[in-house]
Amino acid sequence: MTNEEDSKDYFGQECLEAEINRKFRDLHLKIVNEVISFCKGNNIIVDELFLRADSLSESIKFGSWHPATDSQFELVKDVEGDDYKQTFLFPA
Repeated sequence: MTNEEDSKDYFGQECLEAEINRKFRDLHLKIVNEVISFCKGNNIIVDELFLRADSLSESIKFGSWHPATDSQFELVKDVEGDDYKQTFLFPA
């Protein structure tokens, strides 16, 4: 595949390598399925998942989560009859 063809498949992103994009989609699927399995196994019903981390480059250098990296991981539940969302679970 040429770079021009790649750019059509991955419009708007810097990484145009098909193999890395496939692996990233697989990682996404694995993470979401792991959370779904956790919720199902613990009888947890939620509506949203948020995962965010910054300063990953420092942890990548160390090969694991390093104190320089801050992360947010949260399960959120819609409040019935309201537009409000409530945090159900997050690591303290």
